[in-house]
Amino acid sequence: VNPGAKLKSEDEVLWLKLKHQGKLCYWCTVYKPPSSDCSVLSKLDKSIQHLKTLKSRPRVFLCGDFNTHNASWLQSRNKLGQPKDNEAGLALENLCLAHGYTQAVDFPTHETDHPHMYSRLDLILVSNSSCVASVEPLRPLAASHHDIVCSHFDLRIPIVKPPKRSAPNFAKANWPAIKQQLRAPDFSAQTATSAKDN
Repeated sequence: VNPGAKLKSEDEVLWLKLKHQGKLCYWCTVYKPPSSDCSVLSKLDKSIQHLKTLKSRPRVFLCGDFNTHNASWLQSRNKLGQPKDNEAGLALENLCLAHGYTQAVDFPTHETDHPHMYSRLDLILVSNSSCVASVEPLRPLAASHHDIVCSHFDLRIPIVKPPKRSAPNFAKANWPAIKQQLRAPDFSAQTATSAKDN
């Protein structure tokens, strides 16, 4: 389902528009080839900006194989165990920081024969981290070198009970007694003092 013309892309990106308990959610799956540039990330950034303008304030989930490396954010390491960065990894981190997104995968997702290499290529980016109930790796399918990222989301909308309000019932007030109390005080002394001060 294409949620709108502004989310269209010629890249390997699929947007899904879902409605759960009356709340809109947008799910985006992404595949960024290793040799591609950062143009797909720029388009994702524009799509997210568009979604943030919607009055419904939908939840947004991005997931897929981003083929990004970021030493500080994703703990990426090369074959020698040295920190590894690429332009896409830094750009994706900046995108998440700009929109307040959280990266939910905390384990390597790309299997390799090199013991010191660490690659977290398959990611889940969410606009609301409280929706993520769990994320865990499963064995790859067939000859794939990528682990399956299995995730569970809690999309329930919390019920907020309004605070109890007490409203006075003026019809039941003892108006004669109230009027009597208002007549009882002697305001003459206070009035004289105020006049003297002026």
